[in-house]
Amino acid sequence: MKGILKLALLVWAGAELLTFAILVSILGLGLTLLLGLVTTLAGFFLIGRSSRAVLEELQQAGQPEGQRIDFVILGPARILAAILLILPGFLTDLMGLLLLLPGVGDTASGIMRRRYATGSSRTLDLHASEWHANPSPGQSLPRAHDDRI
Repeated sequence: MKGILKLALLVWAGAELLTFAILVSILGLGLTLLLGLVTTLAGFFLIGRSSRAVLEELQQAGQPEGQRIDFVILGPARILAAILLILPGFLTDLMGLLLLLPGVGDTASGIMRRRYATGSSRTLDLHASEWHANPSPGQSLPRAHDDRI
């Protein structure tokens, strides 16, 4: 496993260097470095703005303190896009920019939520008339059904 990870990192670094060299040959060194600086600053701006928006949403939704970490990491794809913009390299910048496109970020967030969210699929949503604090003797509680396939 370590060998595969090292190989993947080596291939990623090589691809980033190749991309950098191509951009330098097209734009020149100065513009390429400026483009890299601009995308990094945009990533820092975006992560600050997105983090504040997510925390405000959590406070309004009344999420418990323990669930905030999962929601901040897995919630909007904008945070992941911002991190990719901050990381050095133009291929990671391209992936970050793709996540900002309408529909792409929502799809990625949905995939991450389904794969990594803890306990979100175990939520039972009842109407007020279906919920009873203490059922009467002989009265059965409503049964949940699993919508997952």
